[in-house]
Amino acid sequence: MIFKELKTWHRHRIQCLVNAGVDVLAFETIPAQMETEALVSLLKEFPQTKAWLSFSCQSMDKTAHGEDVGEASKVCAEASNPSQLIAIGVNCCSPEFAVSLLNNIHSALPHYPLIVYPNSGELWDTHTGWKGEKVNPNRVYLNEWVAANAKIIGGCCRTSPEDIADVYEFVQAKKKD
Repeated sequence: MIFKELKTWHRHRIQCLVNAGVDVLAFETIPAQMETEALVSLLKEFPQTKAWLSFSCQSMDKTAHGEDVGEASKVCAEASNPSQLIAIGVNCCSPEFAVSLLNNIHSALPHYPLIVYPNSGELWDTHTGWKGEKVNPNRVYLNEWVAANAKIIGGCCRTSPEDIADVYEFVQAKKKD
């Protein structure tokens, strides 16, 4: 799709959500910079609406489309209305990539709130389905994500309510420190 087609494709859904009175739009699992640019441009048509943006990523520094995640984030932030785009980050990626991705975005946008909600750690194989080990984020990555300036933390593919409860418990313990 080209830029104009992406805007047209997203416009109706955004309009429906805005009409329904949502507080914040989550533009998530976006694979390519061009799509995020289209979304940021489209968001300006709804000036009272706030959104966050999160890229799906294939490696420690690249979007799923292969662009540098820090540069893609910076381009989108610079094209946005700062009062509308409230956070930028990553989702639908390996948890082991998250710290590097967050650091890359933070280097490009040191004052933006960051978001991270990666997958469980298992890998998707198109022939056999999910394989590998699930990671408990509380035990492995949460301290690193917070140290990398993540302000919104959650889970994407194959994470469970128990995983999110672990995140909640971690945050509550941090508040007591």
